[in-house]
Amino acid sequence: MSNEVFGTGVSVRADTGTGFVAIGCAFSINFQFENELIGKTDVNAGLFRKKRVRISDMRGGVQGVLTTGNTATRLSNFHFLQEAIRRSEISMQFVFEDVSGGIIVISGLFLVRTDDITSEVNAFAEFDLQLEGTGGITITEIDPNPPVECDQIYSDWWTTVAGESGISGSGHFGRSFAGHTVIEVDREGTEHDIVDTGVPGNRQAKYTGSTTITFSPDVPFNDGETIFVTWVEDAS
Repeated sequence: MSNEVFGTGVSVRADTGTGFVAIGCAFSINFQFENELIGKTDVNAGLFRKKRVRISDMRGGVQGVLTTGNTATRLSNFHFLQEAIRRSEISMQFVFEDVSGGIIVISGLFLVRTDDITSEVNAFAEFDLQLEGTGGITITEIDPNPPVECDQIYSDWWTTVAGESGISGSGHFGRSFAGHTVIEVDREGTEHDIVDTGVPGNRQAKYTGSTTITFSPDVPFNDGETIFVTWVEDAS
């Protein structure tokens, strides 16, 4: 399993009160964590300077193409220029998703530090939103979704022996329906109803999940008839 993080797997999301929504259309994202280090003195310091962490800071930024209006999945940069937003703490997430679907989320409270908007006559307008953290961060790891295992549908056909009224074993292609869920049985091109109790009647095929499919004993096989069977094999 590969766990590299490609640029398209990184996003910044802001809490809008109804959920976290990504800031778009971003083309560059940065996150920085910084420790302020101060001197530390103890009896074992000797001739080398020792230090310790005094306080920690965090900051981040988003650069992208300027858009107007918010959508259900994207926030415009103008959202952060509203007075109620730009002057308040914002709960935000920096999301890093690797190519296998594993996700690391860095969460914290941020304040808008700067919000620059630039434009040129021959290009899209761009924004540069810089955020300053206030308080601590939490790091959450989300495992990738397990691979989806789908049931498989198989089919095969059997050639009958005169006088018999059932089939079993492997078909023409070496497949077997034994123990699986049979969903269709055709005798010489005619579909038969599948039953699991009693004696099968005309145009009925009895299958109980075992190794044999039986037909009406009143209509035994002719030599060389073709029985076509389709079944489902559970992926688990």
